[in-house]
Amino acid sequence: MKKSLVIGIGLIPKTGVELVVISIALSAGIIDQKVFTAIVAMVAVTVILTPLLLKQAIGLLERGAELF
Repeated sequence: MKKSLVIGIGLIPKTGVELVVISIALSAGIIDQKVFTAIVAMVAVTVILTPLLLKQAIGLLERGAELF
């Protein structure tokens, strides 16, 4: 379970793909500006939090601490 947590956290940031898809959706009229802004904010928070979470998870893995 410990390694899968580290891998899962490491896979979180896919910002390039997300931003391209929502930009296309915005220009195609599939989503409006409010939804676009909310998704961009979510991407920004994810980009900021992922390294911190990953550092903690790797530290726990290296110490052999129980996660669950």
